[in-house]
Amino acid sequence: MRILVTRPEPEASRTAAQLQAMGHEVSIEPLLQFQVVRPKPGALMLDDVGAVALTSARALRSLEELGVLPQLLSFPIFTVGDRSAEEARAVGFERIYSASGTLEDLTALMARVGARGTVFYPCGQDLSGDLPKALSIHGIKCRGVVVYSMEPKARFSADTAHRLAAGEFERVLFYSRRTAHTFTQLMRLEKISVFVNSMKALCVSEKIAAALDGFAEVEIAREPTEAALLDLIGQKPLAD
Repeated sequence: MRILVTRPEPEASRTAAQLQAMGHEVSIEPLLQFQVVRPKPGALMLDDVGAVALTSARALRSLEELGVLPQLLSFPIFTVGDRSAEEARAVGFERIYSASGTLEDLTALMARVGARGTVFYPCGQDLSGDLPKALSIHGIKCRGVVVYSMEPKARFSADTAHRLAAGEFERVLFYSRRTAHTFTQLMRLEKISVFVNSMKALCVSEKIAAALDGFAEVEIAREPTEAALLDLIGQKPLAD
């Protein structure tokens, strides 16, 4: 099967490796690109911090480049998923709590464990949820600090544009609403929207699917995980 992966690097390459091991032909077109954001002076003061919250491992990369990471390693860290938990362990965190799910799961975990002090939340510029607000309902103070952004690409690569116009991809994978929105915008810009009507989009959530247009079919994973998304590729078509 010919598959296009749209998620950013380095995740795109990891996904491609899994799909190639399954015997598929894979192309990568990361539609969002990582950039470190330098917070305003004083935003990285940690005097009142008692814990760290993490919804993307990219925040760790930013904290490392900003020179703040070593000061945080002694705190407990609460991660939204197991992948970010692995990344936290790899950079030196020892007290790690993984919600293994969504932002709602992370909120519930932190309320159950009982995060102390102010929770330091290094995050991206564009977020789909509001963790500080969700935690405030449980009486937990959380300070979000933007430390990175994901900038959308201005155009498809020439190879991807050509293959989309030729209708070569059988499946296109989407992991975020911004990526899906960027894909839709670029399809219109390149004037090749009509050609996706022979392709199937696979999404990890309904919100992501809602940002797409023109696909022959859109399938949504049973849960918002990569494993569930890849299961859609392995499913056999129903008999007539």
